[in-house]
Amino acid sequence: MGSRLSSALVQAGLLDVKSLEKALTRQAILGGELDTVLLERRLIPESFLTALLSQVSGYPALEPALLQDLEAPEEEPAIDLETAQRLGICPLLEDLQSLMIMVSDSTDDVALEELAFDRAQVLTPFVAPELRLMQARS
Repeated sequence: MGSRLSSALVQAGLLDVKSLEKALTRQAILGGELDTVLLERRLIPESFLTALLSQVSGYPALEPALLQDLEAPEEEPAIDLETAQRLGICPLLEDLQSLMIMVSDSTDDVALEELAFDRAQVLTPFVAPELRLMQARS
């Protein structure tokens, strides 16, 4: 999704090509997601970035209020940390038939389909910047 995000940033007039190139260079050096670089460098407001991530991914944007309403689980998480990191997700809320998850720019749609099949659950993904995903995992 990274190339779709970078194209959308330029097309929306949120970033010029030179600033995007600098951000991509920084991402290549430091790693992580493009959205993290953009937020760390304060190049794009988080609300605009989240809306753009939603637009390019097709997933609804994660509203900050949703995170505030969630409590830390008292039992084992729905998905172990290693799997969540590998898939680029964070489980948020689970019931018997469904699992609400946070996804990032790097989340693979095919991997989500496989996860839903393996767990026999409907997945409800919400997209957010990588920083919010890491905060939610902790």
